[in-house]
Amino acid sequence: MKHLDLSNEDERLVAMLRALGNPARYRIFQELRHQESAHSRPIGKIVPLAQSTVSEHLRRLKDVGLVTGESEGATARFAVDEDALDWFQRTVGTL
Repeated sequence: MKHLDLSNEDERLVAMLRALGNPARYRIFQELRHQESAHSRPIGKIVPLAQSTVSEHLRRLKDVGLVTGESEGATARFAVDEDALDWFQRTVGTL
């Protein structure tokens, strides 16, 4: 595959779209949008996936900047990054 010269913003958008293109990650992201924040374990009860899979999806959402995460002992608390979500919505709105 040939390399495409994309701006940093375009690369950020593509990464976010790719992350949200996975149905499980999209469902996890939607669940987080309806909560102020959540631990990864309760999310695993809503989405019928192994806890390790939920954790991997949350890590991917965090890697692209859509969610934030903080360790709290043996678990982590995640939340939607509202600034990133605002940027994403504005950017998609201009397509």
